[in-house]
Amino acid sequence: ILVPYNKAYEPIVSAIAKDLGLRVDGAKGKPPSTAVAIGRARVGLLKPWTASIDEGWTRLVLEQYGFAFTNLTDQQVRAGNLRAAFDVIILPNVPGERLAAGASDDVLPLEYAGGLGGAGVQALGAFVEAGGSLVCLGQSADLAVRTFDLPLRDAARDDERLFVPGSILRLSLDPTKPLAYGMPAETAAFFTFSSVYQATTPAPGSRDALPVTLDTVARYGAKDVLLSGWLEGE
Repeated sequence: ILVPYNKAYEPIVSAIAKDLGLRVDGAKGKPPSTAVAIGRARVGLLKPWTASIDEGWTRLVLEQYGFAFTNLTDQQVRAGNLRAAFDVIILPNVPGERLAAGASDDVLPLEYAGGLGGAGVQALGAFVEAGGSLVCLGQSADLAVRTFDLPLRDAARDDERLFVPGSILRLSLDPTKPLAYGMPAETAAFFTFSSVYQATTPAPGSRDALPVTLDTVARYGAKDVLLSGWLEGE
């Protein structure tokens, strides 16, 4: 992390270094051409009216690590113009169909029924096409795959032989990618009825307006995938 020198920054940088156990070195010259400017993103976290324990856990993680964020309701997403207010929108681990459909007005009062609906899904599409980042946790990624005609299939859903009720699996990362900065090349991940994505050939008639480049940051281990727990259909 490069910080331009300013005398007023010295006590701030020193305090951060002491608190986090970091080493700070002085350097002369211009930053390398590969340097990427970073800043505080405007983050929105969808809080669907259908119950989502993952939304609560995600909120806890963001709060613990000091990320400012705004909870978004289905109605706020349906209203559109999301890019004007947010750089990143996070969808919690909820099946895409349930996010879109929500609960019926037989179950909840009318103002809490309906989910994202077609208008909300279109608003998320417009948000991404305008340069916003959509972070889909767990099963919510199905919504993005269908909305953007992404050339992906979830092998964990398509093949009934795979059974992983809650296990620790080997994970290989590419630490040269920004999303994996600071991580080791080999690590582990907790898998509980999670997803296994495979690239596919784009379906005939899929959208040409949104070119897709798959940039894989993490893969399941090439061998000895199971580190602890139960795995069938490896």
